[in-house]
Amino acid sequence: MNFFQNMDVWKLHTWQDYLFYIAYVGFFVAVIWYAIRRINKGRNDASAAKRVAKQLKKKSGKRKIYTNATFNFGDKQATYSNLIVDAAGIVAFKTVGRGLKIYGTNEDESWKVVDNKGDSVRIPNPIAELRDSFDSLRRYMSKNGIVRINIDPLTVFADPFDTPELYLGRDSNCIVFSEVKKWSENRMLRAKNIKDKLDFDAAVAALDKALVTTENK
Repeated sequence: MNFFQNMDVWKLHTWQDYLFYIAYVGFFVAVIWYAIRRINKGRNDASAAKRVAKQLKKKSGKRKIYTNATFNFGDKQATYSNLIVDAAGIVAFKTVGRGLKIYGTNEDESWKVVDNKGDSVRIPNPIAELRDSFDSLRRYMSKNGIVRINIDPLTVFADPFDTPELYLGRDSNCIVFSEVKKWSENRMLRAKNIKDKLDFDAAVAALDKALVTTENK
């Protein structure tokens, strides 16, 4: 084991050598402790939503992003981790900040989420939760003159501890955090090339009126 180039642990002779060694070890213990603390602090849905929003904002284009936002659609209130509005329509996000193995299907009422310690919990099917608000959202937008609009759900699993593994079957409408950048690029292309474009300004104005709370800066 090398210590400060040519100094070996078993060759410490003076009290200064021991002091430097203790400080050296203490520094790395502190770094590891800080890293673990920071990761654990970010293992929640709200923090994950902010990380996803930051990725989404890296791509240019006409796009409105609401983060950790609650809307009142008249007959229903709905909260989304992120909500994107662009020329292709609306994408409603549910971001899950903890869990490394996720099991379920679109038909299941709940999904199993397992963390790095092997502990598991069941969460409500996030895609079903998102879709539960879509009828109210469509009615609200229709009342504001926007009759035809595409609304899609997307769940992002964004545990900062490691990349989650998804066991959800095909067409789950779910991705992991490392895929957000590519998804965003593809979404930009779709918004650019779609023929029947959404009236972006009108859609944003309508959503702004329904907005109750948001963490947008």
